[in-house]
Amino acid sequence: MWGSSSFELAASYAVPYANIFPMSIHLEMTRAIAAVITTPVITDIDAGFGSALNVSYVMI
Repeated sequence: MWGSSSFELAASYAVPYANIFPMSIHLEMTRAIAAVITTPVITDIDAGFGSALNVSYVMI
């Protein structure tokens, strides 16, 4: 099992961990990880986009 988080995303872009990336960037990173592995990916998209509509968008 693999995971992705906003901390890892910030580190990969060499910026402070301050939740400055939009959810679309998190999704891009998670989809890139999922494209190259066969195990489940758990992601922590906590950039302030936690409404029910956004959860359904992420799950599709």
